[in-house]
Amino acid sequence: MKLLAFTTLACLFASAQGPVRPDFRKAEQSFNQARKLENANQYPQAIEAFSDAIRNAPDFAAAFRHRGRLRSLASQDREALADLNNAIRLQPDDAEAYQTRAEVLLKLGEPEKAIKDFDQALAYKRERAEVYNGRAAAYAALKQDRRAVEDYTKGIRLRLDRPEPYKERGLAYARLSQFQEAMDDFTRAVEYSPGFTQAWVERAFVQGQMGQFAGAVKDLDRALQLDPEPARAYGLRGEAYRRLGEFSKAIEDYGRAIERDKENAELYLARGYTWIELKQFEKALADRDSAVRLRPDYAEAYVARGGSYHLVGQHEKGLADRTTAIRLKPGMPEAWLARGSAYYLLGDFERAASDLKEAARLDPNFAEAKAILAKAEQKVAAMKRAPEPEQARSAAALPLASAPQQQPKPVRPARQTASEAEALHKRGRALMQAGDYRQAIEALTDAIQLKPDHAQALNARGFCSLMLRDHAKAAADFDAAILLNPKYANAYHNRGAARKAMGDLAGAEADFAKERELQR
Repeated sequence: MKLLAFTTLACLFASAQGPVRPDFRKAEQSFNQARKLENANQYPQAIEAFSDAIRNAPDFAAAFRHRGRLRSLASQDREALADLNNAIRLQPDDAEAYQTRAEVLLKLGEPEKAIKDFDQALAYKRERAEVYNGRAAAYAALKQDRRAVEDYTKGIRLRLDRPEPYKERGLAYARLSQFQEAMDDFTRAVEYSPGFTQAWVERAFVQGQMGQFAGAVKDLDRALQLDPEPARAYGLRGEAYRRLGEFSKAIEDYGRAIERDKENAELYLARGYTWIELKQFEKALADRDSAVRLRPDYAEAYVARGGSYHLVGQHEKGLADRTTAIRLKPGMPEAWLARGSAYYLLGDFERAASDLKEAARLDPNFAEAKAILAKAEQKVAAMKRAPEPEQARSAAALPLASAPQQQPKPVRPARQTASEAEALHKRGRALMQAGDYRQAIEALTDAIQLKPDHAQALNARGFCSLMLRDHAKAAADFDAAILLNPKYANAYHNRGAARKAMGDLAGAEADFAKERELQR
């Protein structure tokens, strides 16, 4: 903005220092010197020179505006805000001052006020990319992503060659689950700036959401070549490796992420799921325990740890954790499902039905909760139809002449049984990978008989049935696997495939959506 000659403005200035008269000549000299220092990026000296201009002319609006901008760059945001308030008070139609104050307000965490100032800047015809991009950032801070996308689009049209707005618009698209649009924006960002590490990381995240895990790994390799430190990049690559079945690489990357972000409970939970894929149940429990320790109010961590307790046979602790999850987040249908599923597996069908009803009430579209609830209610009905205990004992006491005497079967140690079950499970997996699905089913069935809570064996047997086009049996096994581990993303995927094959398109979509949710 062109600086008006001080001789024509002298009558407009009102001194804030009592009888001391403004010295406009000195103020102008200091201002011009400050502008030179500002252009040379000598900000501390420029701030002092602008201060000298203000001391000589206390109503010098442009000096307040410039000093406010530099103070903001120096992270002196409260002082900057005071300067910009003065600039706008002295010159209410200064569009640049409104824009700068909006940027400061955004840094101070006041997006609503920032939007009002950006609006004022636009009202005074400051149609610039920075104004639209700034207002878009304010909308994004308020989780108004559709408005953010609209403003980023306006800003990008005014300046097509800046990578940062593409990245920010891509983030907004991703939050709206418009992943292809997000992918396009992150691609433009790295085309304009191949060294833009964050854009590579975010493009990898979106590829993961789209199921393109190999592409995600490539993008994250590139990001980590540019900057080997971001924990998020290692965490995302670990998840991509997990989804590709490269569990050892996933464990390594989660470990690197945790080294860099030791207080991130989500990373421990993610590694815990990978340990389960590797059948390392104790290690999974340790990671989930770390997640609970880091975030004692995190209901999802209790649900996960509860699942681990059940997998190692500590059912009371598993139920206690899921009860804690419900206490922390009573409106979380997954917590009610998890505890209801645990009760179901332990044979307490009435409590299971009660919890599953609550899960279905909280989420009327929760197909999984409804399916297990139906089974629990069938069990409860069957129990009510059974003879009373006294009648059953009387009947048992009647002699059966034709019945041979049964010798009790020897009970094998639990560890021996678990070891045999795991050996059968591995044999079944090997047969499955060789395409011998019928033989695989036999081995996996033996494993499940020895260890009924073997979720991985159930999932594998279901997959074999799916390959043999016995979709109903496959779905039943996937149901059981999910009951044991409500976070078993692969079981949801497989059940979705089975449901789709049976014509249950709504159920299939629900399962695929759940799988995507668990992968985030």
